[in-house]
Amino acid sequence: GQEGGQNTQVAVWYGLCFVFFYLTDTLCNVPYNALGPELTDSYTERSRIYLIQNLFGNFGTMIGVCAPPALEVMGYTKQRAYAFVGALFGCFYILSMLNLVATVKERKQSGMASEIKVPLVPSMKRCFSNKAFRILLVTWFIDAVGNFGTLATAPFFLKYVIQPCNSEQKDWI
Repeated sequence: GQEGGQNTQVAVWYGLCFVFFYLTDTLCNVPYNALGPELTDSYTERSRIYLIQNLFGNFGTMIGVCAPPALEVMGYTKQRAYAFVGALFGCFYILSMLNLVATVKERKQSGMASEIKVPLVPSMKRCFSNKAFRILLVTWFIDAVGNFGTLATAPFFLKYVIQPCNSEQKDWI
């Protein structure tokens, strides 16, 4: 009936948002994660940069976990609390990345590196002939499937397997 159609719409919406999020996440975070090696050749300094990055990331995750329930206690509905926190994090992320682009300058390329243009296909072949790269690629893929699969299915697992006592309310998921 109508509920089956609504479930299909929700599933399509969730799937599209999931794919769009990770496409944009990749577009932003691949260059961002490459920034450490671009800023310095020093292992110690690069490790310090990644430590600070991870500390801020984990602190932000804790805020993301704690803020919606705190907002609910203050009278927000669950949907408004999550929407507010999401909008706040989105604005902060955009402003942070704009600040990064405006204030951090890349190192100058050496004359030789900037002049040599390596065609895409031969460079890809060279990457895949590197044993260490192949091992990392497989492990990254397995890690990503495990992490993203868990994240994608967690709400449904909670609703349909764990079934909290108030699961009759349809506004929480």
